[in-house]
Amino acid sequence: MLPGYALDAVFKKLESDPLVGKIGRVTVPLFSTEGLRQLAGFAVSEFVLVYVGRDSLSLVDNCLHRMLRIADDTGAVMLYSDRFLTRGGKTVEAPVIEYQMGSLRDDFDFGGLILIRTSALREAVASMDVTYSNAAFYDLRLRLSRMGAIERIPEFLYYEVETDSRKSGEKLFDYV
Repeated sequence: MLPGYALDAVFKKLESDPLVGKIGRVTVPLFSTEGLRQLAGFAVSEFVLVYVGRDSLSLVDNCLHRMLRIADDTGAVMLYSDRFLTRGGKTVEAPVIEYQMGSLRDDFDFGGLILIRTSALREAVASMDVTYSNAAFYDLRLRLSRMGAIERIPEFLYYEVETDSRKSGEKLFDYV
């Protein structure tokens, strides 16, 4: 499930991948409870690949194959990986930190691309009893962490290309 601002090239690449079943876009913010309900209702395969980033996305060859292999090997309910960031024409490695059981920080950086086991997603979303407009993904992550492992893949599996090149202080929500 990718948001509307992701590049169409990602859709084309995924559509041609024999591992991919159905591709769609959530029509409401993914960080909302309603967005997660749409996602859970849309999912038909064993895993859901979700892009929660704000920039353009480009996958490294075999990104999906690698994530699925590690998901199968570990039995994890959620996986995320390191990524490359491109800003102002310069690309740098952007590793993320290991998830630690009991981590409560709401700004934990999982990167933009996340793979979630559909059965765990559905169970977590079904148990949500509070409606959030912006904190539902945080709620989801906490619920998933009680169901199984959240695994970091220490490999650079995708690129996020910054599309908003304004300076800090000029971007929406910079003050938060």
